[in-house]
Amino acid sequence: MTKRRYSRVPAWLDFLQSASGLLLGLFIVGHILFEASILFGPDAMEKMTLFFEGYYLFGQRHPGIVSALAAFVFALFIPHAFLAIRKSPPPGAATALSEIICGASGMKTPASGWSR
Repeated sequence: MTKRRYSRVPAWLDFLQSASGLLLGLFIVGHILFEASILFGPDAMEKMTLFFEGYYLFGQRHPGIVSALAAFVFALFIPHAFLAIRKSPPPGAATALSEIICGASGMKTPASGWSR
């Protein structure tokens, strides 16, 4: 009896989707917390801006740092979206599923034209 070998590609794609989702989630949490610095006044917000532009590290502002971070987040979002789309059901599957779930109970569905 031969052992069947399964491809590891789906597992790696799931891992990459999870890792990119974690990074995007951490970005969102950080963004919300850093934007909340406005609650401490305009000076706190300005100091946050100076920090992210590298003023305290380089002695002058470098707004390109923020632009590079934005480009990185966008570049991370694109593959994350494609990795998530590969798991979406084929066209018509959601309608068939709603018919199975809702059809047995007599509920109205978009596929039935909301006519039941």
